Parts: sequence; C-alpha cells; structure tokens
Amino acid sequence: MGLQFKPVKNRPNSNSRSDFEALPTASVDQAIAYQSIAKQSNFSRHSCLQVILLICFIACLLIGAGALATLFWLDRAEAQNIFDTPLDLLDPARIEPRLALKELAGDPAEPLALQAINAGHFETAYAILAFDTKMDPPKLAALYQQLGRGYQNQKRTAEAVRLFHVGRAMAVLEPTLSVNQRFELLIQSASAFLKVQQIDAALIVAQQAKFVVAESADLLPAQRGQFFAQLQPIARALGDASFEREIDELARNPFLSPVSTAIVPRRMRLDAAIEPDPAVAIAVANRQQAATALVERLTFLGTMTGSGDAIDDINLEREAVLRTLLAEDQARAAHYSAAVSGSLPEEISLNQQLALLADHRQWLALKTRVALGGFGLTLVPEWEENVESLLNELSTITVNYAAVLNRLIDLQPTEREQAELRIERLYWLALQLERGLFPQGSAAQIAGELRLAEQLLQQEGVINAFPVIYDSALSPPGFVYYKPGS
Repeated sequence: MGLQFKPVKNRPNSNSRSDFEALPTASVDQAIAYQSIAKQSNFSRHSCLQVILLICFIACLLIGAGALATLFWLDRAEAQNIFDTPLDLLDPARIEPRLALKELAGDPAEPLALQAINAGHFETAYAILAFDTKMDPPKLAALYQQLGRGYQNQKRTAEAVRLFHVGRAMAVLEPTLSVNQRFELLIQSASAFLKVQQIDAALIVAQQAKFVVAESADLLPAQRGQFFAQLQPIARALGDASFEREIDELARNPFLSPVSTAIVPRRMRLDAAIEPDPAVAIAVANRQQAATALVERLTFLGTMTGSGDAIDDINLEREAVLRTLLAEDQARAAHYSAAVSGSLPEEISLNQQLALLADHRQWLALKTRVALGGFGLTLVPEWEENVESLLNELSTITVNYAAVLNRLIDLQPTEREQAELRIERLYWLALQLERGLFPQGSAAQIAGELRLAEQLLQQEGVINAFPVIYDSALSPPGFVYYKPGS
C-alpha cells in the first residue's frame, strides 16, 4: 500500500500538490496497522457468523432427521408394540352389546363372529373369537384372518398386525390344519404384513410358508410347484434377492424328497363326554333366557330412538343377567368341585376329567370376557374388580388340563404315540400363550420342553416335519418353525 495523504485544513486551494502534506512515517504505519486490524476484526466477525450459521444449519438438519426417524419409529411402534398381549386389543366401548350378548343367549360363536365381521363390528367379532376355546381350529383361524383384513381395510394397522401375528401362530402351532390351510394362512399373513410395510415380519412368515411346502412329504411335485408359484409374487415384493432366487428355483424344480413326518393330531380325541349336571343345565337355561330379554330390550330401545345407544332403561334386564350369571357360576363351581373330590354319583375317567377341565376353562374364559367388558356392558361388577384373579385362575386351569393330558399320554400304547402327543400338548400350550389365554405361561419353559420332546421322538426313529422353537427376537416374540442343524 502507498503513502496516504490528508488534506491540510484552512487551505483555500485544494487542487495544488502544495495543498497536501505527507503524513509522518509513524502515522502511516499506525494507519496501516489499524486498517489491518480492522480487516482482521471484520473477517473474524464474518467467520464467526458463518460458523454460527453453519452450526444452526447442521442442527436443523439433525432435528429434521431426528423428527423423521421418530415418526418412522412411532409408526412401526404403533403397529408392533401397542398391544402387549392379544387381549389388549379388546375395546369395550366399541363392542355392540345387542350382537355380543346373543352368545350369552345361546347363539353359537362362529356365525355370530362372521355376522359381526360382515357388519363392520370388528371389536365385537374379536371379543367373540379371542375368548373362544371350542370352535373348530381351521374355522377359528380363518375368522381371525378375515377380521385382520377388516382392520387393515379400515387403516387400523396396529390391530391388523396383532391379529395377523395370532394367525401366524395358529398356522404354526395348530396340528389339525391341513397343509393347504396352513400355507394359505401364512401367505395371507405375509401379504398383509407387506401391505402395512412390516417387511421383516412378511419375510419371516413367507419363509415359514416355504418351510411348510418343502417339508410336507405327502405333496406331489406338481402340487409343491403350485405352492411355490404362489409364493413368487410375495418373494419379489420382499426385496430379498436370496429368498427370491430360492423360491424361483423351487418353483422350477419342486422335486424334493423330505424324510420327515408330520405329527398325527390325537389330543382332541382323548376326552370323553360326562353326564351333564342338572343344576348347571338349569342355570344355563336361566342365563340364556335373561340374556335374550336383555338383547330384546336393547333392540327395542335402539329401534325407538333410531340408534343403538339408548341403554339407560335396561336396569331390570341387566340385573337379571347379573343374577343368572352368578347363579350359574355357583352351580358350575359345585359341579367342578364334586368332580375333583370324587363325590359325583359315578367315578369319572381321566378322559372325562379332560373334558370337564376343558369345560371349566371355557367358563373361565367367558368370565374373564365379562370382567374385561367383552359384551359391551357392565354385567358383573364383582368380576370386573377381580380381573387379575380370573386371569390367574385361567392359567391354573390351563396347567391342570395339561397335567391330566400328560397322564393320558403315559397310557398310550406305543412310545411313538406318546412322543407325538407330548409335542402336540406343548404346541397347544404355546398357542394358548400366543392367544393370551395362558397369562402366566412361560414361553422359555415350553420351548425347553419342546426340545426334549423332539429328542424323544427322534429316539423312536421319527423326525418331526414341523419342529418349533421360540424366537425372542421377533416383534412380538413368538413360536416359529425351524430346521434342525440350520
């Protein structure tokens, strides 16, 4: 930089060089230094401002990314973790009492559930299905799937996902299902999981479907090829290249030779009917009559007001249902106690004990449903105040049923039949756990006993076609097929 000049004051002619005088050297150096410092100061301020703006920009990016990640996590959490057990799906406020109470009035569960699904009363249908312990398993599984699709069509993803997980459990653990029924349940669940972007769950279920087809020794190659062809669209949609190639190859070359054997279901043939107790029969008839009167009253009030919400004027009918339910509970308790103590007119066999425990368990499931509001109305306040006690009692009866079943297994004529029945018994316990009807059950204990039971079967020279393990890494955790040694 050259010398700087300043005009000399009080000079009239400012255009002459003499009108200017040079600054002393020290003053020039100071000016230069001052300007340098000023520039550095300005640069420093600008740099700080740029750094601050950059930090703010990065912070905004991180906040935005965090918000997106949180939204994604919450969406998945809604679909996976809202319901700790299937029974948490129950929503009494959405249950249609006029339809739900028909079961207390004596109508069978299956057509009622189907009617509720078709009418869009999904909570009512779920209350019927969730607590049913008598329905034919294939029909129950099919209704669960149909209900899950209903929730899915209403964009109620969390409910749909939970029901499809129960459907997956039924496909894996219910030995009375045919290969076709099992496969259909699994691919329907896989397709449903895909629609709600549950890709990991869809892949697991699709792999289970492949396992069923690959390990079913009684399928012809043409049949097996058709099943694998049905899996191909799902495999492509999953985006898993390895699984897609595997299914494509199996569809082209379905000539497999599995050496394993499917367990022959026998559990449901082991019970034997017991003579109905007259006191219980009278109590049941009274309860059905009272429930019918309540349904008719609710229907009348709903028709008169144009809606189904007019339930204020039902006290007499509701109190009648309360009295008859309590009376039936007392009659049943006396009957069950007499059977256990051996004070019935005739001694009952183990097979009859099994049937009696199944009946007792169904009654406890109904009481639990009443206590949880599963009929859309408060019916027995005393039971509502003791829900935990009822759930514990339900678990106790489930254990007692399994214990009597064990005693019957020991009486089977061959070691192979005993080994297969032990596995079937554990499948049944696992399914009750998955459905929420074995609240105090231990998945780890069931899984450990299953490993021992599989070993006993192998000692008889039989390889189970569909061995099951408990996978705690699933969301929610559950029982799945596995190939030993894989």
